[in-house]
Amino acid sequence: MIILLVLFPLLLTALVTEQRVRKQFWMFAAAPLPMLLVAAGYILHGDGLASGETALVLNADWLLLGVYWRVSGGLVTLLAVTALLWLLAGVYSWQAYQKNPGEAHLARYLRCWLLSLTGNFGVLVAGDIASFYSFFALMTFAAYGLVIHFETRPALFAGRIYIAMAVLGEALLLSGLLWGAHLITDDISPLLGELPRAIAASEQGPWVALLLFTGFGVKAGLAGLHWWLPLAHPVAPTPASAVLSGAMIKAGLVGWMLTLPLGEFSVMAADYSNIAWLAIGLGLIGAYGAAAMGVFAQQAKTVLAYSSVSQMGMLTCMLGVGWLYPQFWLAVFAAMLAFAMHHGVNKTLLFLGVGIRKRIPAAFVPLLLVLMAIPALNLIGLPFTSGAYAKDLFKAVLTELPQPLIYAIFSYAALATTALILRFAWLLR
Repeated sequence: MIILLVLFPLLLTALVTEQRVRKQFWMFAAAPLPMLLVAAGYILHGDGLASGETALVLNADWLLLGVYWRVSGGLVTLLAVTALLWLLAGVYSWQAYQKNPGEAHLARYLRCWLLSLTGNFGVLVAGDIASFYSFFALMTFAAYGLVIHFETRPALFAGRIYIAMAVLGEALLLSGLLWGAHLITDDISPLLGELPRAIAASEQGPWVALLLFTGFGVKAGLAGLHWWLPLAHPVAPTPASAVLSGAMIKAGLVGWMLTLPLGEFSVMAADYSNIAWLAIGLGLIGAYGAAAMGVFAQQAKTVLAYSSVSQMGMLTCMLGVGWLYPQFWLAVFAAMLAFAMHHGVNKTLLFLGVGIRKRIPAAFVPLLLVLMAIPALNLIGLPFTSGAYAKDLFKAVLTELPQPLIYAIFSYAALATTALILRFAWLLR
């Protein structure tokens, strides 16, 4: 069953034709729906969320190099949220293109959309290294077609930057995964879950971890590797921007959490504190630096792109904290998942709101702005919002650290988010 859920969008890709594409826009909404229903059903009726159990396992040694896919209790909620975000953006695409069927390259756009969705789902269910990298690369390179869809000069320039950064990230990532797989076993297709322990037990582990950290950092918008984000979002179609920022950017975060030697291990052959402090430093630079650049942006979608870099900077900072203090990793892991889902939902709603703002009559704009205030306030983290809950989970960990300065700096990052949201509201008004 799991193979059909993951590959359903890929199967739809084979049906897309240039001649009939205007009658196939339903695929935007239909592609993520089966995965959403199954993941939501597992959350409502399964008991594996707290215990980290797995369900819907595919273990096929005979297939290619050996395939192991699973729906894990630790990631099933993120999988459900990811499917929901693709559904929302897909419904928007379906309705938008029904009203504007004359747009060029729609068949290519739909194919790239379905391929990117397949890769995004695959990253969250792949349990072997070969499958994980294959899905990650599929998602990364298929998204290029979403960025350049309009083929304007800014879109093509953004596409060049995106693909250059993507190739760099994939090279670093592939090097790290191959090196890490060599540390695990001589088996032809080692499992992803064995990678952190093998890296921790090797004296070469810090070099492998650094490759993985920077490789996934390109997708996660790590400070210094984030330049494709503010270029790609303003020129891409609105629903593409929504899934790029709301769903696909989280694949880098998932890669960090699944492959890096985080937490307590019985054997730790090397010291990772330098990389942990690097993550904390780059995270804080991203959180504040992106905000400083975003408040001078001239387009609402560009501000949202810098906001994503800033929010991912906060997640990177917490990754470093969990890495530096492994006894707190489980609490940090739970907080990072909650923050990632909070950010994904609210950022997707804001991106879609920008597109809706351009399409509705002027009489309905005030109502839309009132509705968009809800995800905006959530991102700021006002009391009784999802942002407040997610940030409180982080602060509960930070208060226990022997480094009180980290708590203070992290807390003031809310001011950076507030500045970006105010700039966004000013441009959107």
